[in-house]
Amino acid sequence: MIDSAHILLLTECAVELKLLFQHTARNLKVLPRDLSGQQVNDLMKGWSFSLGVRCDACHAEATETIAADDDSNLNYADDSKQMKIIARNMYIMTEEINNIHIAKLGGSGMPVTCGTCHRGHISPEPFVAAPQDVSSSSARSTYSTSRY
Repeated sequence: MIDSAHILLLTECAVELKLLFQHTARNLKVLPRDLSGQQVNDLMKGWSFSLGVRCDACHAEATETIAADDDSNLNYADDSKQMKIIARNMYIMTEEINNIHIAKLGGSGMPVTCGTCHRGHISPEPFVAAPQDVSSSSARSTYSTSRY
């Protein structure tokens, strides 16, 4: 027989399971699968800041048939936005740069991140070298003795 104490306990367990499900990351294709929902959320906030975008740049809105994952009205598991695919590819690229190339530089300690290139913009700003004053004698001597 189930009494009111058992019903209360079952209700509390159901609420905890619902909260656990809401904070469990789903559809992780390039991120480690053992990340918690909170860890993924923290990572996404960093990416959002580094790119100067909001969550809806990569994540599709919920529809009548697909429920929202939280009060943002977004479905985070949906893969319909091209920007999400690009973000996954960029994540793979930065991981390869850090794990294959930067790791060989011994002691650099400076990983490449989204912000390294994007600096708060959705598209990285083009690099424009500052003009150098080639009229000075030291610049002329350095230029004339350089070998290419």
